[in-house]
Amino acid sequence: MVRVDQRKAFGDAFRAARLMEDLAGTLRVFAVIEEAGEPELIDEDLIERLARAIHDRYVLDAARRGDLPGLNGSMTPWAELTEPKKEQNRRQAADIGLKLRAVGCVLAPSTDAPGAFPFSDAEVELLARMEHARWMKHHTGHGWTHGPERNEERKQHPDILDWNALPEESRDKDRATVRNLPDVLADAGFRIVRLTPAKDHQ
Repeated sequence: MVRVDQRKAFGDAFRAARLMEDLAGTLRVFAVIEEAGEPELIDEDLIERLARAIHDRYVLDAARRGDLPGLNGSMTPWAELTEPKKEQNRRQAADIGLKLRAVGCVLAPSTDAPGAFPFSDAEVELLARMEHARWMKHHTGHGWTHGPERNEERKQHPDILDWNALPEESRDKDRATVRNLPDVLADAGFRIVRLTPAKDHQ
């Protein structure tokens, strides 16, 4: 149950982002006075909140991998991130709903401390492929091509390859993105709700 003082604005935000479907009675949105509501759910744009959470998690994971800010231009606070890189995070956030629906899940505001959400191995593989396809489509659409190493000026990246040709190390990055999704959503105040039993989607 979610309390908001601007039901239409909140509902429109979710519909525009295509992130939340009918939860068959498990989630109700109703209007209340502002003092009793949860303004943090509507004060910030939904996509922007999720994009920030995605970026913060990326920086944390990159540091754990041993990446250095001087060699990875994305390892910077959100406020200092270039607009194109912010847009990449927003596009990834906007794609969350599509991925969740692909495995019979939806996104909902979290009303308490979220527990661990387990994707099956088959779901991780499916969603990792989807994420790589989305990422590659975005980059090639902006003039990026395959190259031996990442080069921002030349717009080259070694991971601009079909999934089957992608090195296992690069595939693991996409799998990690999927496995991190429940934590990313929790950071932004949301949780994943499964509507259908997990199954082999491959």
